[in-house]
Amino acid sequence: MPLPLVSVIIPNYNGKELLSQLLPSLKVEKLIKEIIVVDDGSNDGSPDFILKYFPKIRLISLDKNTGFAPACMEGAKISSSDYYLFLNNDIQIYSPFLEPMVELAEKERDTFSVVPQIINASNHLFNEALIKMFFSLGFFYQKPLLLNSYSVALPLPYGCGAAVLVKKDKFWQLNGFDTMFAPFYWEDFDLGFRGWLSGWQTIYQPESKVIHLHSTTINRTYTKTKIEIIFRRNQFLFHWKNITSKRLLAEHLLFLFLKLIKYSLTFNSCAINAFFQARKLLPIIKERRKNRRNKKLKDLDVIKLYAEISKKN
Repeated sequence: MPLPLVSVIIPNYNGKELLSQLLPSLKVEKLIKEIIVVDDGSNDGSPDFILKYFPKIRLISLDKNTGFAPACMEGAKISSSDYYLFLNNDIQIYSPFLEPMVELAEKERDTFSVVPQIINASNHLFNEALIKMFFSLGFFYQKPLLLNSYSVALPLPYGCGAAVLVKKDKFWQLNGFDTMFAPFYWEDFDLGFRGWLSGWQTIYQPESKVIHLHSTTINRTYTKTKIEIIFRRNQFLFHWKNITSKRLLAEHLLFLFLKLIKYSLTFNSCAINAFFQARKLLPIIKERRKNRRNKKLKDLDVIKLYAEISKKN
């Protein structure tokens, strides 16, 4: 049987130069049914550039910058394929890379997403896809795995949002990316975590490879201080949304309290600012926590799975 086709969804903000490299390289990928570029309020002429040089691409132009998750969701809404490939505009692909990912996804019914090798452009020994997650002292942490250690398909905690293939039906059963995490960071981990809660796995496909010019758009747009605040804010939001075990929640709140004391004593204004920004979103968090029905696993189960994955890897 022929493999199902894929909709490529690319969020873009002031990335005309990056798109001029990425879009032509996708032409050789036979499984692509359509390419959807969601222009996220660019002011560099990206929409006109796409209309002129890539008229077959489906273009969505947003009036203002909304962030990664909202832009991806706008693209997903108009897709007509069985799979979505979310791709950052600062990705360079090694073709063919899509077919091995779809083949792997089709083999296992419980597969939610597949992630390729994502090689960091500034450090080719760093594969952004290969990470392990663990829960310690009330918080989730991640640790990178060595690039050359893994040449076979294996389960991962989540698919890095820079380049991840997801099954359309499962994506919508999970309500897609949570736009609460806009403009960026933690939305991909959140999606993968919710996939595991539903009993669906993320798999690494080493036969596919891309190069990532990491955070090109983010670093052009935001200061380091602003990036750190957003990262920390979303870190808080993720934990408050997804930790439901009474024991884990008590552990988190205890170490959160200790961290806040440390932040105050060390005048860590970024962390304190992030905490209060996250606190403002508690009403949204309460609504998100209610939407936990029909989950096959609990957060403790997923943490145990992450530990098993780490042992195998």
